[in-house]
Amino acid sequence: MDEARKYLDVSMLWSPSERMNMNATTKDDKSKKKSRVDGRWRLVHSNALLELRAGNLSHATETVRKALESEQGNGRLWALYLQLRQRFVKSNAEHVHNILTRALRLAPKSGEVWCEGCRYYLNPRNDRFSLSKARDCITRALRYTPQFGDTFIECLRLEILEKLKAME
Repeated sequence: MDEARKYLDVSMLWSPSERMNMNATTKDDKSKKKSRVDGRWRLVHSNALLELRAGNLSHATETVRKALESEQGNGRLWALYLQLRQRFVKSNAEHVHNILTRALRLAPKSGEVWCEGCRYYLNPRNDRFSLSKARDCITRALRYTPQFGDTFIECLRLEILEKLKAME
C-alpha cells in the first residue's frame, strides 16, 4: 500500500503552482481542455480507490471532493463521489440527492453519474425510492455509456424489481 501511495501521491496536485491545471475559468478554454487531456484526474481517481480499498474512507472522499472543486464536469469523479457518499460515508438521503442533482447538472452526459442516480432511486431505505425515476436514469445511462458494466447490472436489478412489483 505504501509503495502504491508513493506513485499515486496527489499532494503535489494541490500545491498552488500546480492545482492540477484545473483552475481554468470558463473563459480559459485552452487550460480547461488541457486538464482533461492530461488525465491528472485519473491520478485522483486511482488514489481515492486505493484509499477506499485500504479502508481510509474519509481520505478517499475528501480527495475526490477536493478534485471536484476544480474539475466539476468530470462524470467519473462525480460517480465515485456519489458511490462513496451513498455506500461508505454516513450521509443522509437528502444530502446525497443534492450531490446527485449537482452532478447531473454539471456532467449531464455521464453514463456513470446516471447509473449512480439509478442506484440512488433503487435504494428501498431511501424516501425517494422510485422505480420510474430509476428507469429514467438507467435509460440515460445506457444512452451515454452503453458499454459500462454497472449500468447493465442496475438495469437487471430494475427489471427484477419491476417484475416483482407487477406480480403484487
